Amino acid sequence: MIRALRFAPPVLVLIVLGSGVLACSRDAPDGAGEPIDPPPPPAPPECQLTLAGPGWIEEGERLQLTFGCADAAAALPADVVLEGLPAAARLDPLAGEVVWQTGLADAGVYLATVRVPGKVGAQLRVGIVDRWNATANTPPDPARYTEEYGLPVFHLQVDAELSALDYVPATLTYRGTTYALEVKYRGAISLNFPKKSFTLSFPDGAFSDPVLGFPPRKKILLVTTFDDQTLVRDRLALGLWSVIADRPIDVRTASAVLYLNGEYRGVYMMSEKIAGQVLKEHGLDGDGNLYFATSWAANFRETDADGQPKVTWHDGYEKDEGTPLEGEPGAFDDLDAFVQLVATADDATFAAALQETADVDELRDWWVLAMLTYASDSVGKNVFLYHDPRAGPWRATVWDLSGTFGRNWQTFLRSPQSSSEFTSKNRLFDRLLAPPFDLGTRARLGTAMRERAPVEAVLAEYDRLVAETAAAAWRDDARWGSEQRAFFEAWGRTDWHSYEDEVAYVRGWIVARWAYLAERY
Repeated sequence: MIRALRFAPPVLVLIVLGSGVLACSRDAPDGAGEPIDPPPPPAPPECQLTLAGPGWIEEGERLQLTFGCADAAAALPADVVLEGLPAAARLDPLAGEVVWQTGLADAGVYLATVRVPGKVGAQLRVGIVDRWNATANTPPDPARYTEEYGLPVFHLQVDAELSALDYVPATLTYRGTTYALEVKYRGAISLNFPKKSFTLSFPDGAFSDPVLGFPPRKKILLVTTFDDQTLVRDRLALGLWSVIADRPIDVRTASAVLYLNGEYRGVYMMSEKIAGQVLKEHGLDGDGNLYFATSWAANFRETDADGQPKVTWHDGYEKDEGTPLEGEPGAFDDLDAFVQLVATADDATFAAALQETADVDELRDWWVLAMLTYASDSVGKNVFLYHDPRAGPWRATVWDLSGTFGRNWQTFLRSPQSSSEFTSKNRLFDRLLAPPFDLGTRARLGTAMRERAPVEAVLAEYDRLVAETAAAAWRDDARWGSEQRAFFEAWGRTDWHSYEDEVAYVRGWIVARWAYLAERY
């Protein structure tokens, strides 16, 4: 008897004779006996090119970039080409390298590209830093040398003799754009520094920097950092003003590098100028009256800093905006009335009048900033007062805050435990710290250091500014360090830090200052 047991697929056939199995065979379905071709191997992954290397090197150093495929299993194409670097740069497709021995005329920012013709490749932004102090160095090409260690570069060409009195014609190349402008020195004490500050005036208001958020401006300031080893004290203090005041009249700042007539001049603070354009941006009348306190005579007292009777109530001020112009009759009438009120009014009259005529909290914030940063040089001067004579209260905003965070205007170090409230320097502060304003004034300091500018946030911003400028700091110190020390040692300063120690000193000072104030306020 034969039984066939069929499974599909495959088919197992048992042949049974009697009670025993005589044979066993396995049959495939129809057609399955034909040979089967193996599947084709997977196609190799396409090479997505990558390019890596240092972001910045100095002229004379060897630039070495590496390129390859994002997928290690991909094969590097043989027809990779190099673009964006000078002809002296060589590509080695076998080694996956780009090598360029730079020279003293190669400073610039380059967009190195490796790609296969007809396809998108990989790019890397590479900066070659000008070796300004090398023998036979070539001044950098302004069109190509747009940044230095990430900081924007001002290439200023001035053929006339510069002074602080009059503007002279100049040409500026900045981020590849060339401007016709006028320029002069600016400052007071800083006019004596070897590394001076500048005001750049653009007649058509054409200057702008969208990268840094600077809208079109008629004037830009380049403020010296000659008196600050950290290079960022002024920026940090101005940034603090932006967060502690309710609606501050503040300015944009950035760190930048200046080349004057092809010569390296170091790191500066780039800033808007507090004037009509900034006032309008803050919702104010740009033609309102803007006064700047230039000397310690601007102390809201009947006498000047030497105790001598003032000639006018506005002694110590200059008028920057508004009409009548300085020198014309009535130019300071509103300021004279305000200073006289603070200096002479009885307590009851002062209390009522101040709240009607001034933004009291903003005046308090001026004192708060001075206390946080120990801005001893900006408590009776170095401040702007703004007033729209048609409407609105007196407003205040700050300026020139390099003498802060543990040092004074002569660079002498100051303890974070300094207790002064600056009442002897400024009668306005004296009155804001007396009834009925005293409790609100001191409470505002407590709120600022605990809520608006807690120490952790201030340290984070300080660290950010230091990281942004650290690579450029050693170059600035190489250019100005010896002159800086000689200049301030003539004033008696001897306890100099290295750059790294000064950065650490300021950080520690901030921690100690906030802790000290927290115990008192």
